[in-house]
Amino acid sequence: MHDLFPGYYVPTEEDIAKMWQDGIFVFDTNMLLHIYRYSPETRERFFETLSRLRERIWIPYQVAYEYQDRRVAVISEQIRAYDVVAKLLDTVQQSLRSGLEPYKRRHAFIDPVKLTEEITKAVSDAKSSVQKAKSEHPKYREADPLRERIDELFNSRVGKPYTKDELEEKYQEAELRLERQIPPGLEDADKKGLKKYGDVILWFQLIDYACAQKQPIIFITDDVKKDWWLTSEESQGPIRPRPELLQEIYAEANVPFYMYQGYSFMEKAQQFLKLEEKPEVIEEVKEVSQQDEEDYQRQQVEVTPKQTQFFFHCSRCGRNSMISAEYSQITGEAREQIPTNVTCPYCNSISTLTIPDTWISFSVTKINPINLPSS
Repeated sequence: MHDLFPGYYVPTEEDIAKMWQDGIFVFDTNMLLHIYRYSPETRERFFETLSRLRERIWIPYQVAYEYQDRRVAVISEQIRAYDVVAKLLDTVQQSLRSGLEPYKRRHAFIDPVKLTEEITKAVSDAKSSVQKAKSEHPKYREADPLRERIDELFNSRVGKPYTKDELEEKYQEAELRLERQIPPGLEDADKKGLKKYGDVILWFQLIDYACAQKQPIIFITDDVKKDWWLTSEESQGPIRPRPELLQEIYAEANVPFYMYQGYSFMEKAQQFLKLEEKPEVIEEVKEVSQQDEEDYQRQQVEVTPKQTQFFFHCSRCGRNSMISAEYSQITGEAREQIPTNVTCPYCNSISTLTIPDTWISFSVTKINPINLPSS
């Protein structure tokens, strides 16, 4: 049965070694876009790895298109991060100031004025550091040496686009696959327009290439959606490629197929290409990959806002209120608590509350002062 259904068997170390020896390495869009997110050292190691494999690397036309389409947005995301961090520092400073206010005349040894001055200086120094880093950030929208290197590496190694008629046929086939719950692409079924077919078109182009080349295919992606991977619960171990995908490539092209997340690919490249060990690089690639997973989870939002109420006690004036709020919630359990600010209706001081990190679009709709009987 193994010869008929190899996709449902975990490949041996010998199988993997042979794939690294003879296979073609195909990269997903996210791996090219991550180049803008990696530190210079990690980016150089990634480019070094691609250069060592340059005779055996390839990207589908769909990947090349998505890279060009999303590149500017990723560059802008990196620039916006500086402003987000600066605003976060301001929020922390204001929260600490408000929190220290009650101790101006209530504590013999805590000096809120001195602490506030120290906090203000620390935040100011941190913001100056952030602004300096922003001013030194490469202006990739004006001149992009990273794209030039990608262009050079993948020159003549990009798949051909479908014709208009072929693409219409592929969209129909993709829709049929979605109706029949055939991966990949199932997790994108709710996207608007033709974007919901992106992963399926990529998959069709990858199959076409495998059929033409008749060589093992290794696909590197940080797309963590479950229509690409078996979860750790499903696999009873580490996540691994969905067996249906491995089997489909075998059935269509009669070649082995395997997949890696970015950090696993870098680990294996270090081993098989005999590169200098750089665990810190692999750890960074893993962190970026995990951030992709967290971003995906944060997109799983319950659209209909929920209502909540909770009791609020102001530490400054000592009075009580009942807060009404609306929020949307991400699926999954909260992993931590995140801060949000609330203004006391009595004294207008700002207090910091903590809410589950699965709550988004949180907004206070009403704060009702309440008077509790004195004890």
